[in-house]
Amino acid sequence: MHRHTITFSGHVEQAESEIDNLRAAFIWSRENNDIANALEMATSLQPLWLMRGRVLEGGAWLDAAVSGSDSSVSKVSPALRARALADTAMLNSWLEITDALEQADEALALARQLAMTTYRGSEEFSRRFAAGPELRDGRFHFPVEDYLEHAGRRFVERFEAERFLALSESIDLHDVAPERVAAPTTLVGFPSDRLVPLADLCELQRRLAGTATLEVVESPYGHDAFLKETVQLAPVLRHALNDCRGDH
Repeated sequence: MHRHTITFSGHVEQAESEIDNLRAAFIWSRENNDIANALEMATSLQPLWLMRGRVLEGGAWLDAAVSGSDSSVSKVSPALRARALADTAMLNSWLEITDALEQADEALALARQLAMTTYRGSEEFSRRFAAGPELRDGRFHFPVEDYLEHAGRRFVERFEAERFLALSESIDLHDVAPERVAAPTTLVGFPSDRLVPLADLCELQRRLAGTATLEVVESPYGHDAFLKETVQLAPVLRHALNDCRGDH
């Protein structure tokens, strides 16, 4: 058995043994209007709900956590809200509740919106969405909101929640030790990339067993620069491929 599986099972067993204390902490959080903490607890126990036949209890926790005042719920971070919606959709799908798909789509749209804020650089965002907010439907809307909401809707239209969860899980499980990679490696980084910062690439370069070079390319496009900066990347990739073939 894989060591991660052993550790994971151990956490589930520990959570089940402490379920009475966890219930008390959850109730305390709700009574004190700490909705974020209540949701954190409910979502972190998702493996327990699914693996130990506690789907109804898990659903009840999530429903109870979001049943507080609107002002408290609105303070929950988008990332936590997306995770809670995804977990609720999964639990409801086990119970064959019909609105599970709608909850999954909402969670997927939120997840995409959050992702978009990390794909592009802060410089580009500042330049594209420099205009001030406008009053609409009783509240102020910032220009970037329309962009992010549109990106979320488009993603849901062409990407199923189940595919997203499978892809996310495969990334989480992907584990390659750099020390085992002996092949010559060319790394490419962008100073504006917030998803894969240069510090991480420097650490990867240090740990790789084979010869490794790090090429730094200036771009305002953040992580998406590898899609946008084709002119700058072409000679870097061409040189790397020539080195692989031994062409100089």
